[in-house]
Amino acid sequence: MGPRRQHHWQGPLLVFLGFCALYFWWASEQEHASASVLRKELAEIKAESQRQQRLLRDELQVHEEKQAIAIQRQLTTMSKEQILKKLEGNPMQAHLSETEKKLRHALQVDTNSGYIRATQSGLCLEDRQQKTVITYYCSAEARYLWSYVQGKITSPSDMCITASAIKADAEVILRPCNDNADLQTWDIQAEDRFYWNVSSQIVLKSSQSSKSTQPLCITAHRGPKELDGSTLQLQPCERSCHQFWHVNAYSVPFQQVATSKSSPTVQQQQRAAGTSLSATDESHRHKLFCMVMVTPSDLYTSGKAIMDTWGSRCDTLVFVNSESHPSFPTWKIDLPGPESRELMWFKSRHAWLRAYNTQLKSHHWFLRAERDTYVLVDNLREKLADQDPEAPISMGRLFHGRYQGENMTYFSSGAGMVLSRGALSAIGQAAMHNSSHIFVPDIGSQSDDISMGVAMLRTGIPAQLTVDEHGGQYFSALGVAVERTVKRSTSQGYWYWEVTPETKDGPACCARRWIGSHYAKPSDMYAFDDLHALGCEGV
Repeated sequence: MGPRRQHHWQGPLLVFLGFCALYFWWASEQEHASASVLRKELAEIKAESQRQQRLLRDELQVHEEKQAIAIQRQLTTMSKEQILKKLEGNPMQAHLSETEKKLRHALQVDTNSGYIRATQSGLCLEDRQQKTVITYYCSAEARYLWSYVQGKITSPSDMCITASAIKADAEVILRPCNDNADLQTWDIQAEDRFYWNVSSQIVLKSSQSSKSTQPLCITAHRGPKELDGSTLQLQPCERSCHQFWHVNAYSVPFQQVATSKSSPTVQQQQRAAGTSLSATDESHRHKLFCMVMVTPSDLYTSGKAIMDTWGSRCDTLVFVNSESHPSFPTWKIDLPGPESRELMWFKSRHAWLRAYNTQLKSHHWFLRAERDTYVLVDNLREKLADQDPEAPISMGRLFHGRYQGENMTYFSSGAGMVLSRGALSAIGQAAMHNSSHIFVPDIGSQSDDISMGVAMLRTGIPAQLTVDEHGGQYFSALGVAVERTVKRSTSQGYWYWEVTPETKDGPACCARRWIGSHYAKPSDMYAFDDLHALGCEGV
């Protein structure tokens, strides 16, 4: 049989099929590239959306706190009857703010109503289904408000905190209030060894317990893994971190500090405190410059609390503001418009450059904080004691983000950030040489923390992880109480895990001797001072 004949059309067909395969491969690659670009754009849109949500949350918090402060100022000049009459007679009753509604509810129960917050963990007592008392993340809901009347601690559901028995390890529960109940009478004893006397022990006071050689106190959960959702126990009273409570937690404690002429002043109480917050001579040899970003309305609230507490431990403290003030050390920054989040980077950049131009020779370390940042200054000094301030060192809460389509790291501004003299000198010199290369535009370009991260990156000092030997964060972006309770298993998809993937779950999140905490209200700052005086900032 002869050789098989090849049709003349087979060659062109094979060429055509080859071109088709090549085309489909090219189209697939184009589709893949387009999908990759689309995914990148979607990630950037998502990141920007999350940033806007955080900014909105900050603005809402500022508004709510200002409302609460205004109401509190009114309360100082009014009796309970006057307040209730004012609220009842309000023709806009249906439109009362949430803050006023909560206040009105508390006043109707008793003027001593408020939150009861564990001094160490920052969690609040909650009435859980009118059966159990637990510690949980503080919320504005009514079940977190308690009243203290004639020795009884009563929930909004008219249930009383009750000892299940008069012995150590007895559970603390909720039961209907009974005038004759021997297990429902408590004595709230303020701890006078603290700075501000805002922390107290809650002691069982009954005819049977008085016969005991050692009184029994309500004690928070002692376990290392879980803090929220934990029940309470009675334990022998001692100077224990687990037994101190911040009663009526969100009232600023000015009235709780001795003010009479026969009583010691706040400064005398501070000097006589059992545990001094003064840094050691070795850690104090380096000078610390602290600058706090505020608006004019912040000075009499957050500003005063900062001056009373952690700000007084800086070698130099200034409030960076758009207005000068005779009673506060301020750096006035002339803004191109009214105070706003959009101008925060403008204010911050000018403050950093002013620190570079005027404070570089007289200080070794430079701390930037915000109106709701609390800083344990002696923990910071301890951390800096063996560091060389002439080296380009930076510290803060590391976040991961993007700028102009590229991955980058930066520090969360609210948790506080620290630059050494060497780092600030490098940024200042680079900016003096070519400011437009180092700094992003002043207005409306990026958030303040990302903008500073870009400047550090361009100077060759990128933000780096600041953790202890166990991987615990020294700076808390959400606040230590929140970060100790948030878990990946129950908050998947939360933006927090995307920007700080190194963070551990639960109490392991944070260093025992942490340094900075964001979202600290004025009352938190006084409570943190007491907490640290006892040496209980760790859990």
